[in-house]
Parts: sequence; C-alpha cells; structure tokens
Amino acid sequence: MKKINYKFWGISIGLIVLLGIFYFKYSLIVSPDGSDYYSYVRIFDGLDPFSTWETTRGFSFPVLLYLFKHLFGDNSLGLLIGFFLFHLLLVGMGALILNTFLKEYNKGRS
Repeated sequence: MKKINYKFWGISIGLIVLLGIFYFKYSLIVSPDGSDYYSYVRIFDGLDPFSTWETTRGFSFPVLLYLFKHLFGDNSLGLLIGFFLFHLLLVGMGALILNTFLKEYNKGRS
C-alpha cells in the first residue's frame, strides 16, 4: 500500500490557500474586452438573438462566464471564485500530465 506523503500535501494545500488570499485580495478588473464577452452571456440567457455574436470571437470564455454566473452568482465574487477554481483545475491537470510524462520518460532511461 502506498504511503501518503503528508509533507507534499501540506505544502500543496498551503500554496493553494496562499494563492487564494492573493487572488481574492484584489478586486476584479473588467476591461472593455471583458465586458464585451460578458454581453454574450445575454445570448445564452436568451435575451439577445444569436445574430449579435461576432464571428471573430471564440466561444469558450463566454461559456465559462455563463457557467460561473449560474454556479456562483452574477457578481464579481462569483466570477472570481469560478475562475480561481478553473485555474486550479488547469494547474492540477498540467501537473498530472507532466508527472505522468516524466514518470514514463524516466522509466525508459533506467
């Protein structure tokens, strides 16, 4: 049975808490481009017609805004919570992929 590395998990949780403190300390800055994306949420809510979508814009950011708005509330704190969790997921998946790659790489070298 694999032993739990308490030092690793303690440091990881501490870094996440520290990152969260700095992340939530500063208020959300809404740029003109960000507010343009936020206007696309009205399309998903059915308030604006789909023809108002600009074809040069991607779809992932407005979808995330729509999802976080309904999960955490339609305010800046809700968006901060959603994107904080999203960034933690991205960092965790990146670390998992890198760890798997390095494990396979080192296995072939020995």
